[in-house]
Amino acid sequence: MAAEYSPDNDPIQTYQRLHEHEDNDGQPIATAIDRSVKAIGHVVMWANILLVAAIVSQILLRYLLNQHYPKLDEIQWHFYGLVTMIGMSYALVTDSHVRVDLFHMQLSRRAQRLIEVAGILTLLAPFIYLMIDQGYDYFHESWRVGERSSSAIGLPARWALKAVIPISFVLLALAALARLIHDVHALLRGPASEREGASPRRLILLLFGFAVVCVALTFLVETTEEKLVITMFLTFIALLFTGYPVAWPLAVIGVAFCGLAYLFDNGFMLWTGLEDTFTGLDY
Repeated sequence: MAAEYSPDNDPIQTYQRLHEHEDNDGQPIATAIDRSVKAIGHVVMWANILLVAAIVSQILLRYLLNQHYPKLDEIQWHFYGLVTMIGMSYALVTDSHVRVDLFHMQLSRRAQRLIEVAGILTLLAPFIYLMIDQGYDYFHESWRVGERSSSAIGLPARWALKAVIPISFVLLALAALARLIHDVHALLRGPASEREGASPRRLILLLFGFAVVCVALTFLVETTEEKLVITMFLTFIALLFTGYPVAWPLAVIGVAFCGLAYLFDNGFMLWTGLEDTFTGLDY
Protein backbone atom coordinates (compact mmCIF):
# COMPACT_ATOMS: atom_id res chain seq x y z
CA MET A 1 0.00 0.00 0.00
CA ALA A 2 1.46 3.38 -1.01
CA ALA A 3 2.43 5.69 1.81
CA GLU A 4 0.28 8.78 2.19
CA TYR A 5 1.94 11.92 0.88
CA SER A 6 3.09 14.55 3.36
CA PRO A 7 5.56 17.43 3.17
CA ASP A 8 7.88 15.46 5.47
CA ASN A 9 8.47 12.74 2.87
CA ASP A 10 8.56 15.02 -0.18
CA PRO A 11 12.09 14.61 -1.65
CA ILE A 12 12.14 18.14 -3.10
CA GLN A 13 11.19 19.77 0.19
CA THR A 14 13.67 17.53 2.03
CA TYR A 15 16.41 18.69 -0.35
CA GLN A 16 15.44 22.33 0.19
CA ARG A 17 15.53 21.91 3.99
CA LEU A 18 19.05 20.44 3.74
CA HIS A 19 20.53 22.98 1.33
CA GLU A 20 18.53 26.13 1.96
CA HIS A 21 18.59 28.01 5.26
CA GLU A 22 16.04 30.75 5.11
CA ASP A 23 16.15 33.43 7.79
CA ASN A 24 13.92 32.85 10.81
CA ASP A 25 13.40 36.59 11.16
CA GLY A 26 9.94 37.56 9.95
CA GLN A 27 10.38 41.24 9.11
CA PRO A 28 7.59 41.80 6.53
CA ILE A 29 9.46 43.90 3.96
CA ALA A 30 12.49 41.60 3.92
CA THR A 31 10.27 38.53 3.75
CA ALA A 32 8.37 39.99 0.78
CA ILE A 33 11.67 40.65 -1.05
CA ASP A 34 12.82 37.11 -0.27
CA ARG A 35 9.64 35.65 -1.77
CA SER A 36 9.94 37.81 -4.90
CA VAL A 37 13.56 36.82 -5.50
CA LYS A 38 12.74 33.15 -4.95
CA ALA A 39 9.75 33.38 -7.32
CA ILE A 40 12.01 34.78 -10.06
CA GLY A 41 14.52 32.04 -9.33
CA HIS A 42 11.85 29.34 -9.61
CA VAL A 43 10.94 30.63 -13.08
CA VAL A 44 14.52 31.02 -14.33
CA MET A 45 15.58 27.59 -13.08
CA TRP A 46 13.45 26.04 -15.84
CA ALA A 47 16.15 27.24 -18.21
CA ASN A 48 18.16 24.29 -16.89
CA ILE A 49 15.77 21.97 -18.75
CA LEU A 50 16.36 23.93 -21.95
CA LEU A 51 20.11 23.84 -21.29
CA VAL A 52 20.10 20.05 -20.96
CA ALA A 53 17.95 19.74 -24.09
CA ALA A 54 20.38 21.92 -26.05
CA ILE A 55 23.38 19.87 -24.88
CA VAL A 56 21.74 16.53 -25.70
CA SER A 57 20.57 17.80 -29.09
CA GLN A 58 24.05 19.04 -29.97
CA ILE A 59 25.63 15.71 -29.02
CA LEU A 60 23.09 13.68 -31.00
CA LEU A 61 23.40 15.88 -34.08
CA ARG A 62 27.18 15.84 -33.95
CA TYR A 63 27.79 12.14 -33.38
CA LEU A 64 24.80 10.57 -35.11
CA LEU A 65 24.27 12.91 -38.08
CA ASN A 66 27.69 14.57 -38.25
CA GLN A 67 26.00 17.99 -38.13
CA HIS A 68 27.17 21.05 -36.18
CA TYR A 69 25.00 24.04 -35.30
CA PRO A 70 26.81 27.03 -33.70
CA LYS A 71 23.46 28.38 -32.45
CA LEU A 72 23.11 25.35 -30.17
CA ASP A 73 26.58 25.97 -28.75
CA GLU A 74 25.84 29.61 -28.10
CA ILE A 75 22.43 29.04 -26.59
CA GLN A 76 24.06 26.73 -24.06
CA TRP A 77 26.32 29.58 -22.93
CA HIS A 78 23.31 31.89 -22.75
CA PHE A 79 21.22 29.54 -20.60
CA TYR A 80 24.15 28.70 -18.36
CA GLY A 81 24.93 32.39 -17.86
CA LEU A 82 21.29 33.22 -17.15
CA VAL A 83 20.87 30.50 -14.51
CA THR A 84 24.20 31.27 -12.84
CA MET A 85 23.69 35.02 -12.67
CA ILE A 86 20.12 34.87 -11.37
CA GLY A 87 21.09 31.99 -9.08
CA MET A 88 23.39 34.30 -7.07
CA SER A 89 20.46 36.23 -5.59
CA TYR A 90 18.44 33.03 -5.02
CA ALA A 91 21.37 31.54 -3.09
CA LEU A 92 21.68 34.72 -1.02
CA VAL A 93 18.07 34.78 0.18
CA THR A 94 18.21 31.05 1.01
CA ASP A 95 21.70 31.30 2.58
CA SER A 96 22.94 28.45 0.41
CA HIS A 97 26.21 30.00 -0.77
CA VAL A 98 29.33 28.00 0.16
CA ARG A 99 30.97 29.09 3.41
CA VAL A 100 33.97 28.03 5.49
CA ASP A 101 32.07 27.20 8.67
CA LEU A 102 34.99 26.20 10.89
CA PHE A 103 34.49 29.13 13.28
CA HIS A 104 31.29 30.68 11.94
CA MET A 105 29.05 27.78 12.99
CA GLN A 106 30.26 28.02 16.61
CA LEU A 107 29.29 31.66 16.99
CA SER A 108 26.01 32.87 18.43
CA ARG A 109 23.40 33.83 15.86
CA ARG A 110 23.77 37.43 16.99
CA ALA A 111 27.52 37.39 16.31
CA GLN A 112 26.87 35.83 12.90
CA ARG A 113 24.43 38.61 12.08
CA LEU A 114 26.93 41.30 13.10
CA ILE A 115 29.55 39.73 10.82
CA GLU A 116 27.03 39.50 7.99
CA VAL A 117 26.00 43.16 8.33
CA ALA A 118 29.67 44.18 8.15
CA GLY A 119 30.18 41.93 5.13
CA ILE A 120 27.17 43.24 3.23
CA LEU A 121 28.16 46.87 3.78
CA THR A 122 31.91 46.55 3.17
CA LEU A 123 32.23 43.61 0.77
CA LEU A 124 29.01 42.95 -1.08
CA ALA A 125 27.53 46.45 -1.54
CA PRO A 126 30.58 48.05 -3.24
CA PHE A 127 30.94 45.09 -5.61
CA ILE A 128 27.24 45.17 -6.52
CA TYR A 129 27.44 48.90 -7.23
CA LEU A 130 30.49 48.39 -9.44
CA MET A 131 28.87 45.56 -11.39
CA ILE A 132 25.59 47.43 -11.96
CA ASP A 133 27.47 50.56 -13.08
CA GLN A 134 29.96 48.79 -15.36
CA GLY A 135 27.54 46.05 -16.40
CA TYR A 136 25.02 48.58 -17.66
CA ASP A 137 27.69 50.32 -19.76
CA TYR A 138 28.77 46.93 -21.11
CA PHE A 139 25.19 46.09 -22.09
CA HIS A 140 24.38 49.55 -23.46
CA GLU A 141 27.36 49.60 -25.81
CA SER A 142 26.42 46.13 -27.08
CA TRP A 143 22.83 47.24 -27.63
CA ARG A 144 23.92 50.51 -29.30
CA VAL A 145 25.93 48.71 -31.98
CA GLY A 146 23.41 45.86 -32.35
CA GLU A 147 26.00 43.27 -31.37
CA ARG A 148 25.42 39.73 -32.57
CA SER A 149 27.41 36.51 -32.68
CA SER A 150 30.83 36.65 -34.35
CA SER A 151 29.71 33.57 -36.29
CA ALA A 152 27.73 34.29 -39.46
CA ILE A 153 25.26 31.56 -38.53
CA GLY A 154 25.26 32.27 -34.80
CA LEU A 155 22.62 33.90 -32.62
CA PRO A 156 21.59 37.54 -33.12
CA ALA A 157 21.07 40.10 -30.34
CA ARG A 158 24.00 39.24 -28.11
CA TRP A 159 23.13 42.41 -26.18
CA ALA A 160 20.15 40.53 -24.71
CA LEU A 161 22.52 38.16 -22.89
CA LYS A 162 24.65 41.06 -21.69
CA ALA A 163 21.53 42.70 -20.27
CA VAL A 164 21.41 39.83 -17.77
CA ILE A 165 24.52 41.25 -16.04
CA PRO A 166 23.05 44.53 -14.69
CA ILE A 167 19.63 42.92 -14.18
CA SER A 168 21.06 40.06 -12.12
CA PHE A 169 23.04 42.45 -9.93
CA VAL A 170 19.99 44.63 -9.32
CA LEU A 171 18.27 41.44 -8.16
CA LEU A 172 21.31 40.61 -6.02
CA ALA A 173 21.12 44.11 -4.51
CA LEU A 174 17.51 43.44 -3.51
CA ALA A 175 18.50 40.09 -1.99
CA ALA A 176 21.33 41.76 -0.06
CA LEU A 177 18.95 44.48 1.14
CA ALA A 178 16.57 41.81 2.42
CA ARG A 179 19.39 40.08 4.31
CA LEU A 180 20.49 43.39 5.78
CA ILE A 181 16.95 44.22 6.94
CA HIS A 182 16.58 40.74 8.47
CA ASP A 183 19.88 41.06 10.32
CA VAL A 184 19.35 44.58 11.64
CA HIS A 185 15.77 43.78 12.70
CA ALA A 186 16.88 40.62 14.50
CA LEU A 187 19.76 42.44 16.21
CA LEU A 188 17.30 44.99 17.57
CA ARG A 189 14.33 42.75 18.33
CA GLY A 190 15.54 39.18 18.04
CA PRO A 191 14.87 36.57 20.74
CA ALA A 192 17.31 35.96 23.57
CA SER A 193 18.12 32.56 22.07
CA GLU A 194 20.14 34.32 19.35
CA ARG A 195 22.73 35.25 21.97
CA GLU A 196 23.48 31.58 22.72
CA GLY A 197 26.82 30.41 21.38
CA ALA A 198 30.46 31.41 21.31
CA SER A 199 31.63 35.01 21.22
CA PRO A 200 33.70 36.16 18.23
CA ARG A 201 36.81 36.50 20.43
CA ARG A 202 38.61 33.52 18.88
CA LEU A 203 37.79 34.76 15.40
CA ILE A 204 39.18 38.21 16.20
CA LEU A 205 42.39 36.64 17.54
CA LEU A 206 42.66 34.55 14.37
CA LEU A 207 42.30 37.62 12.16
CA PHE A 208 44.90 39.44 14.26
CA GLY A 209 47.23 36.47 13.78
CA PHE A 210 46.75 36.63 10.01
CA ALA A 211 47.58 40.34 10.09
CA VAL A 212 50.80 39.73 12.05
CA VAL A 213 51.89 36.94 9.69
CA CYS A 214 51.05 39.09 6.67
CA VAL A 215 53.15 42.01 7.90
CA ALA A 216 56.05 39.67 8.76
CA LEU A 217 56.03 38.01 5.34
CA THR A 218 56.06 41.32 3.48
CA PHE A 219 59.46 42.05 5.04
CA LEU A 220 60.86 38.91 3.40
CA VAL A 221 60.28 40.18 -0.14
CA GLU A 222 61.52 43.29 -1.91
CA THR A 223 59.18 44.40 -4.69
CA THR A 224 55.83 46.05 -4.18
CA GLU A 225 54.21 43.47 -6.48
CA GLU A 226 55.35 40.64 -4.19
CA LYS A 227 54.09 42.45 -1.11
CA LEU A 228 50.71 42.96 -2.75
CA VAL A 229 50.46 39.30 -3.74
CA ILE A 230 51.20 38.15 -0.16
CA THR A 231 48.74 40.64 1.31
CA MET A 232 46.06 39.71 -1.23
CA PHE A 233 46.37 35.98 -0.59
CA LEU A 234 46.36 36.22 3.22
CA THR A 235 43.50 38.75 3.22
CA PHE A 236 41.43 36.35 1.14
CA ILE A 237 42.18 33.38 3.46
CA ALA A 238 41.45 35.48 6.55
CA LEU A 239 38.08 36.61 5.18
CA LEU A 240 37.15 33.00 4.43
CA PHE A 241 37.51 32.14 8.12
CA THR A 242 34.98 34.84 9.05
CA GLY A 243 32.30 32.64 7.50
CA TYR A 244 31.40 34.99 4.66
CA PRO A 245 30.12 33.19 1.56
CA VAL A 246 33.23 32.38 -0.50
CA ALA A 247 31.94 34.45 -3.43
CA TRP A 248 32.09 37.71 -1.42
CA PRO A 249 35.83 37.70 -0.57
CA LEU A 250 36.65 36.43 -4.07
CA ALA A 251 34.80 39.33 -5.67
CA VAL A 252 35.98 42.09 -3.36
CA ILE A 253 39.62 40.99 -3.04
CA GLY A 254 39.88 40.95 -6.83
CA VAL A 255 38.41 44.43 -7.20
CA ALA A 256 40.28 45.93 -4.22
CA PHE A 257 43.71 44.70 -5.21
CA CYS A 258 43.23 45.60 -8.86
CA GLY A 259 42.44 49.09 -7.57
CA LEU A 260 45.54 49.11 -5.37
CA ALA A 261 47.72 47.92 -8.25
CA TYR A 262 46.28 50.67 -10.45
CA LEU A 263 47.11 53.28 -7.80
CA PHE A 264 50.63 51.93 -7.38
CA ASP A 265 51.07 51.84 -11.17
CA ASN A 266 50.25 55.52 -11.46
CA GLY A 267 52.26 56.94 -8.58
CA PHE A 268 49.37 57.59 -6.20
CA MET A 269 50.82 55.48 -3.35
CA LEU A 270 54.24 57.07 -2.88
CA TRP A 271 53.13 58.22 0.58
CA THR A 272 53.38 54.56 1.71
CA GLY A 273 57.13 54.52 1.12
CA LEU A 274 56.75 51.66 -1.37
CA GLU A 275 57.95 51.76 -4.96
CA ASP A 276 55.57 51.98 -7.90
CA THR A 277 54.42 48.80 -9.65
CA PHE A 278 54.37 47.90 -13.32
CA THR A 279 51.34 45.63 -13.56
CA GLY A 280 49.96 47.52 -16.56
CA LEU A 281 46.42 47.99 -15.25
CA ASP A 282 44.39 50.89 -16.58
CA TYR A 283 41.15 52.34 -15.24
